[in-house]
Amino acid sequence: MHKEVEELKVHMENTCYILRYCYREANKVADKLASLCHTNQQSTMFTTFAELPRRIKGLMTMDRWNMANFRTIRKKKIEIIWDPP
Repeated sequence: MHKEVEELKVHMENTCYILRYCYREANKVADKLASLCHTNQQSTMFTTFAELPRRIKGLMTMDRWNMANFRTIRKKKIEIIWDPP
């Protein structure tokens, strides 16, 4: 993989492109598509917006409207025992 990264660096120096890291929270569409390929056993190619799964279409629409995306995490259920005197 080191060789491939070095090749990319050489190509980047010869072009006007800038490569930057993007947190998965910032690119939820790509993150959901990557997750989909791990859960789906068959190879799938989406060629139109209408073919995309509903969740991905919603995320793309939010991106198009420049709406903020927040990472959501389920909270663990906390059992509180209240035993007054």
